Amino acid sequence: MGTEASRAVVRGTYEAFGSGNLEALFAAFADDFVWVNHTPITPFYGENTGIARFRAMVEGMGDVMDIAHFELKTLVAEGDYAVAMVDQEFTLKSNGQTYRGPLIHFCEVHDDRITRVDEFEGDV
Repeated sequence: MGTEASRAVVRGTYEAFGSGNLEALFAAFADDFVWVNHTPITPFYGENTGIARFRAMVEGMGDVMDIAHFELKTLVAEGDYAVAMVDQEFTLKSNGQTYRGPLIHFCEVHDDRITRVDEFEGDV
């Protein structure tokens, strides 16, 4: 897959999430893709495999947090890989703690679908 195609697939996920088009969001991921959050103190820490687990995670976000801001700031791609830097702010419902700062997604794309995401959150 080429750089521009990888960039387009990944950019489309942020556009879909931002507009609330969850079906378009889920369609961008391979059925057996892997999502790994590498930040131990976040509610979604760990590895999730498969679109069903990802769907449950995304649909459950509103139960766990109030998202105040989520904006794609930078997206770079090279071949089958894309790295996105997001500016985010959210408040955890469990303790009222608000987090602001960067979020980095390292994405692997094959056959026009995302097959892996490694997520790293800063300032949380």
